Amino acid sequence: MTRFDEITRLKELEKKAKYDRVEHGAPFRACAARAAPWLLEAAACFQPGDARCVKAILGIIRAATGPETDSDELDCLRRLQKAAEIMEDE
Repeated sequence: MTRFDEITRLKELEKKAKYDRVEHGAPFRACAARAAPWLLEAAACFQPGDARCVKAILGIIRAATGPETDSDELDCLRRLQKAAEIMEDE
């Protein structure tokens, strides 16, 4: 199971636990506990101001390539911007 699979499983368990904490609460907590170390490690890669920096990079790329340009790389940058915004609580 990859870490991406673990995140998918964690999201599924979280949804189930919201409706039935007795049956799904313990599996959710166990899955979250296993994921916590590497999630914290990934989150620690972000620094204050990263959301602004990624937004600026996206702006530069859009200015150079046009607003209609879309690519996997731009999608990646958008996800990084969103993650940085989450970390900065924006």
